Parts: sequence; C-alpha cells; structure tokens
Amino acid sequence: MAQGLYVTPTEFVGFADPRRPLMRTMATRERSPAGILGFTQWLPNPDVILKSLGRDISVYRELRAEPLVGSSIRRRKSAVKALERGLTPRNADPAVVDFLREVMEGWDIDRIMGELLDAAFFGYQPAELTWVKRHDRLQV
Repeated sequence: MAQGLYVTPTEFVGFADPRRPLMRTMATRERSPAGILGFTQWLPNPDVILKSLGRDISVYRELRAEPLVGSSIRRRKSAVKALERGLTPRNADPAVVDFLREVMEGWDIDRIMGELLDAAFFGYQPAELTWVKRHDRLQV
C-alpha cells in the first residue's frame, strides 16, 4: 500500500514522490471544495437550538465575556495546563528524541494548549503546524 495522502478527493500525493517537495503547502483555500469561504458555507450549523433562534456561534463568544463563565473557563484551562506533561522515549532512537525535544522547546505550549482547549466550548478549534527547513532540518 502506497504511503501518502489525498490533497483533493481525486489527487493522491505519495510521501516519497520527488516531484512534490514536503515544503510545499498542500492544503490551501483554492483547493478546498468550498472555495475561499471555507467550511462556513459547506457544513450545516450543528447546533439546532442556535439555528432555531436564528443565532450562530457568536453567542458562545458573548457567553465567555460573562464573569462567571469566563472565570470557569480560565480555571479549567489552568487545571489542564498544570497537568504533568513530557516525553517518555522508551525504545526510541536518541537522535529522534533529541530532535523532538529541540523542536518542542520553541513551542509556546501553554498558548497552544489554551487555544486547543477552546474546542470544548465551540465544538471545534482549527490548528495548524507549518514546517520550515532550517539548518538541514525540518522545524515548526
């Protein structure tokens, strides 16, 4: 089985394809089936209560501004960020572990976790890692 991914419903790109460099952006707005509007016009509003009221996700943003709701969200995020985290290499190649540690040192992990935790309040949270080549290595 060939290893790679579909960048459109009909276009498969193999990971070992020398004509398709890894540094090229594969997922773009132009390639999206919904075009520049993205998924906003493609997927239906899944919240039937908001839909019946003629409202959208902006209601959730308004709720976050309420003192009780906002403080509960901050408390929950702080509790998750305070959990123990790290790498457990086990049988991994030491060079790979060193590379991963080096890459992850540059991440603002508290900001990333805080933004990803918004998925619990909105039902989704887009996230993207963009890799660049520096000193003959891929880095985020």
